Amino acid sequence: MTEAEKKILYGVLLRLIDNGENLTPLERRDLINKVISAHCDQTADEILALTTNNRKLQIKRGNAAKNSAYTGVPGELTMNTDLNTLCVHDGHTPGGTVLARMADIQTQTELPDNMVYITETGSNETCWWRKYSNGYMDMGGHYTGNSGTVHFPFELADTNFDIMIDKNSAPPFWASTHICIEVVTKTYFTVKQFGDTAVMRIGWLITNARLAEE
Repeated sequence: MTEAEKKILYGVLLRLIDNGENLTPLERRDLINKVISAHCDQTADEILALTTNNRKLQIKRGNAAKNSAYTGVPGELTMNTDLNTLCVHDGHTPGGTVLARMADIQTQTELPDNMVYITETGSNETCWWRKYSNGYMDMGGHYTGNSGTVHFPFELADTNFDIMIDKNSAPPFWASTHICIEVVTKTYFTVKQFGDTAVMRIGWLITNARLAEE
């Protein structure tokens, strides 16, 4: 290596050491090419362009029986050629753990027929509701007043549901004001207030209500 080449190499190495973190990828590539060019007649890019990699990755494989009887080292992968599945091994479990295929996951995530799930939720200015796949629903809300009528957003099949009301506000007359449910139908219920008749905020909740057939 000539003195000029040594100076180039020394200068490049100093830049990589002192300014390595501040160099852009293109600047770093240019410096590496200068280092290689100091020893070869070609740059790194030219050498890589002439390199062909024909190697392919293949993992250990066999039929279902061979996979079931095989205990691989921790982290080893094997292929079941009968099912086209991969198994990951932990060093002590024969057959390892089978990795799920996308088709298997999609099949298993289908909901069973007897599972109850939410089909609709909604709300307006005074109430909210939640419908279920079995035809039942929950709902609740509030109104400001005293004795009054609460209309449901949907008609119910019967009155065999759970209903609760409560005083949400706490004015000075709260302790002397009482409320009770007076009438319950499939489309509304009424609240009767007695004691102090001042206006107050009343909350309500209905659960296990069966929707009327549409």
